[in-house]
This record gives sequence, C-alpha cells and structure tokens, in this order.
Amino acid sequence: MNKIYIIYLIISFVFSFFFTYFAPVIHGLQPWKNYKWPIRLSQWLLNFVGSCIGWIALAYFIFWRITPSFTTLEIGDFIVLIIAFYGITGYLPYILMQKGFPWK
Repeated sequence: MNKIYIIYLIISFVFSFFFTYFAPVIHGLQPWKNYKWPIRLSQWLLNFVGSCIGWIALAYFIFWRITPSFTTLEIGDFIVLIIAFYGITGYLPYILMQKGFPWK
C-alpha cells in the first residue's frame, strides 16, 4: 500500500469515528447516554458505516476515477460525489432512513 492510501485510511476512520460520536449533536437529538444500548449500538454502526461509505466513494473518485486520461465528468461521477458528500458529512444514514433527499 502506498503511503497516501494509508494516510487517507487513517483520516477516514478518525473522521468517521468523530461523526459517529457527535451524530446526536449534528442531528439535534438527545445525547448517546439517553438511549438504551441496542439503539445506541445500531445507531453507532449505522452512522459509522454511512460515513465510511462516503469516504470510500471519495477514495474511488480521487484514486481510481481521476487518472491521467481523465477528461470529462459523467453522470456516474456526480452520483459517486453526492454519495461521498452525504456520507462524509454524516447525512447518508438520514437520507436512507427518510427514503429520499431532504429537499424532496
């Protein structure tokens, strides 16, 4: 593995952890201590995986999609970037739970 990939992996896990830890604050909910352990565990898992998916989508776009022969953006690139944006910012689980985009 390249050094850049390892640094990116560390950054993505650290930020995924922080977005999971601060998810109740981000979404304006009760603190984690007010939830029972099954709900807390499922929400931790859902938020962490959602954030990791966003970082993976961004890694795909940066490391594999953008190549020396990259010339134009396609519709699939925009979809990947939207998934990356909502995943990294912590809103991907919210969007999936609401079954649609927030501006709908």
